[in-house]
Amino acid sequence: MTPDHTLDIPTKRWQGLVKAWRKALHQYDPPDLAKAMEAEAIAEKSLERTVKDKELATAQAEGLLVDLQPRSDDVLQKWEEARQQQQDEFDHADLDDSDDELL
Repeated sequence: MTPDHTLDIPTKRWQGLVKAWRKALHQYDPPDLAKAMEAEAIAEKSLERTVKDKELATAQAEGLLVDLQPRSDDVLQKWEEARQQQQDEFDHADLDDSDDELL
């Protein structure tokens, strides 16, 4: 049953009712709809993969280095430390410049 919009209830409760109602509506979906949606999802994934493969081939043809390996936590941590060090150096350079202006 459709949630009653005239109820005086908190927004979160209303959103929960609507969410449960929308989920319950799927029991009336035609059986072939699930198969069609599954086939469409598979087609979209293969299209995404094809586009990604084309982009990678183009990048490699242009001589760009393509890294397909996921970054490890160590690499990310070292990168973050280097970035923070550069930021600190930049901040100290700004402070040194402002001291000269005060003199």
